[in-house]
Amino acid sequence: MKIGEVFVWRSFPDAKFPGERKDRWFVYIGETSALQLTVIATIVTSTTQVQHYARGAARSNHAHVHIQKGQYGFEQDCVLDLDEGFYEYDRSALDGNQGIESRGTATEDCLRRIFKAVLASVHMPTRTKRDIHACLNQIGITGLKRP
Repeated sequence: MKIGEVFVWRSFPDAKFPGERKDRWFVYIGETSALQLTVIATIVTSTTQVQHYARGAARSNHAHVHIQKGQYGFEQDCVLDLDEGFYEYDRSALDGNQGIESRGTATEDCLRRIFKAVLASVHMPTRTKRDIHACLNQIGITGLKRP
C-alpha cells in the first residue's frame, strides 16, 4: 500500500456503532517511522453525509476535505473528516488483507488539501501529524508547514 492510495475495506471491523459492519472507503495518508518495531499506518475514512459539512451545519467546523464522485476512485460525493474519521492500524493488518480493495490514488493536490486538514485537526496527535508530514516529504510533496 502506498501513500495516497484510495481503498475500500469490506465489512470494516471497527465500526462506530456496535454490530454495524459495513464497507468503508479510506485514503492511506501516512505511517510511523520504519525504524520502529511495528509500523503503524494512518488511514482516513470518508462519509457520504456531506450535508453535515455545509456552511452552518453541525460538522462545518471540523477539519475536512470534500471529494467529488469519480475523483481518485471514489464512487460518491463524500467528505474526509480528519476530526472524526482517522484510524491507526498495524501496517500488517492492511497488507494482504483480503477485505481491502484498491480503487485509485489521490493526487498531489488532494494530499496537500488533506494535510492542511491534518494540521487543523484538534483530535490528531502531533506525533501522527509529524509522521504524515515526513511520509509526504518522502514521496516528493514538499513545502508543507511542519506540525
